[in-house]
Amino acid sequence: MEEHKFEFDNLFAGSAENVRTTLTLQKGQSVKLGQTLGRLGTGELVILDKARTDLGKTIYAIAAEDCDATEQDTRMVVHETGEFNIRALIFAPKNTVEDHERDARALNIFFKSTVAK
Repeated sequence: MEEHKFEFDNLFAGSAENVRTTLTLQKGQSVKLGQTLGRLGTGELVILDKARTDLGKTIYAIAAEDCDATEQDTRMVVHETGEFNIRALIFAPKNTVEDHERDARALNIFFKSTVAK
């Protein structure tokens, strides 16, 4: 018999309503579950980065799955609202929770400290 192992990702940090949707990750990006994302005026998702000069510097969603769009635009599931474990989130280099927390709260995305990883 084949054995399967299930591991919790500990992404969630509370019971706030979690809204998911499917959007397009822009070509040239590869993200993991928990990556913080911005959304361009074209509607495409990009890795959130405060150094950007477009809408990609403002948080829009959290990746609900790994997604590799290195070769082409790729559809992916994202969380648009919810309470998320800070330690399970992925931020671009030189970006912190504090850099994006205010904008996130306005979208009902909440960053929480938890006991779990």
